[in-house]
Amino acid sequence: MLPNAKLAYLLSTCPKLNSSLMSVMVKQYAQSKTVATRHYFELWITLYEPKNITQYNTDPGKLFSIKNTRLKFVNMEDNVVNDALQFYNASVLSNTEMRLIKSNLVKNGIKLNDQQIIAMYSIAALIKEYKKSGFKYVFIPVIIDYGRGGGVVHQTALIICIKESKFIYYEPYGLYTKYEKSYKEAVGILMNCFDGFLNDPVNYITYHDLLGHKQGIQAILIENNNKNVADYDANYNNIVETLLREFPKVKFVPDEDKNARDLTDKTLSVLDLLFNVDKFNVENLSEEKKDVYYNILEKILGQYYCYNSKTCVSITIVEMNKFFSYTENGDDIGEISKKIGDVYNEYYDKKIPNQILMNDVYKMLNLFRDVVKVRDLIDEGKQSIKICEKI
Repeated sequence: MLPNAKLAYLLSTCPKLNSSLMSVMVKQYAQSKTVATRHYFELWITLYEPKNITQYNTDPGKLFSIKNTRLKFVNMEDNVVNDALQFYNASVLSNTEMRLIKSNLVKNGIKLNDQQIIAMYSIAALIKEYKKSGFKYVFIPVIIDYGRGGGVVHQTALIICIKESKFIYYEPYGLYTKYEKSYKEAVGILMNCFDGFLNDPVNYITYHDLLGHKQGIQAILIENNNKNVADYDANYNNIVETLLREFPKVKFVPDEDKNARDLTDKTLSVLDLLFNVDKFNVENLSEEKKDVYYNILEKILGQYYCYNSKTCVSITIVEMNKFFSYTENGDDIGEISKKIGDVYNEYYDKKIPNQILMNDVYKMLNLFRDVVKVRDLIDEGKQSIKICEKI
């Protein structure tokens, strides 16, 4: 089975692997003091979507706003973890600094309770700690929850330039919108909670505005994949017909969640199908039937490899690795912009651009100390859900 496709899918479904690869990606730049992070820490932002609005425009009343924030640490989310982090935060931050952050939030209409605000205090503590150590950037993985339910979340990231008090927000599409509404303004308002924390006003900008690019890798992928939707539909329908014939009593094809559905993505169905088929319990199947099942699973992975556009985790890891690599090499923003533009052009020029991404993310397994063990698990495993259990 396609190992790089399995890896990309695992990064979307296996938090242990996701956070581990994100961690080793950043760790390689620590010695040069290019970037620091709190390993296995994620900021989660839940958005509030204005009701009865179907068309995005720049009217502030028709944009996403911030509902709340929370954190995950080592893939855990509970008050015990929060209290432990806040104990550390309080040892780094003064009461004045924490009051400033809370006051800025309230001033911008964001009301977080004592548990929710710990995520923002934790970022402030990181900034203060690594400013003393002379690091250029602080990196924070950010998960966006659009607020519609259905498990629809999006991997994004925050890059904080400590010296310039610049908060650079990254999302893989480069569009900063969902359901035809923008959320880049909402994230900017949230980042304003750090106004004055570094003795300067917050300088907030999106990654793509900073580099002068109108869209990112994920937007290029979805545009290309949508162009090939006829081929995709034919292959997908053949797979579904085979599933119905071989496993008539199993409901593999999911019901459509119209509330959370991304109508801009015409090849999204392969991700839902892969999720359902991959988690199927094969223990009670005959060896012959197992072979049939694994053959179908491989065909679905092939569809995922060629056409899936929901690869935000893989894109974030790959592109952030390039950004920090160029920074470590001493490139300025103009030079980085050109190099990232060249990367984007490779995706534009490729017939199946997914291949570039999945090959790049697979190479990053070399960052693991036990790379052979990790690669063997992925290469030899068949069901991603079983691979994740062994990681």
